[in-house]
Amino acid sequence: MAFVFLLSLCGFFAVIVMALRPHHPPHVPPKGSDSQAGEHVASNEHSRGTGQETPIDKNLYKKSLIEAGSFQIQLTPSAGAPPTGEVQDLATIDVVLLCDSSETGEWMKQALPKVRNILINIFLTTEREELMSPLGKKKLKIHITKKLNEWLPKGHIEDIFFSKLILN
Repeated sequence: MAFVFLLSLCGFFAVIVMALRPHHPPHVPPKGSDSQAGEHVASNEHSRGTGQETPIDKNLYKKSLIEAGSFQIQLTPSAGAPPTGEVQDLATIDVVLLCDSSETGEWMKQALPKVRNILINIFLTTEREELMSPLGKKKLKIHITKKLNEWLPKGHIEDIFFSKLILN
């Protein structure tokens, strides 16, 4: 019992020491400095403590995230699954789209009803097993990206995120 008490004290002191240790944010030079030919740099998790710094992706700030909304859909029953008579195959999905540019993002916001219609039509043909497996989710994201990019007049969707996925 005394051993457990001493072990817990050691853990308590370790937490206190880590909490009091000063945190040094990554160094970002001020605008106008000539650090690495004008590029901003920051430490990443892999190079922290080694003195190596990696450039920040400037294109990241040109991209646009669009919340397409929340969808509650009844999934298509799986092939060969017996009907239960109960409402079970329901899903709630929140979708976020990563556009290649802010212009594409603004265009998508203006056409959001059409985007939501495309997403609903895709979700209505989705089976429960697709959303249960990582491979199925990946295929669904690729299918959504393909359909939206076919419809877009210019620009493209780079990625799809399911910020919420609940299956009943």
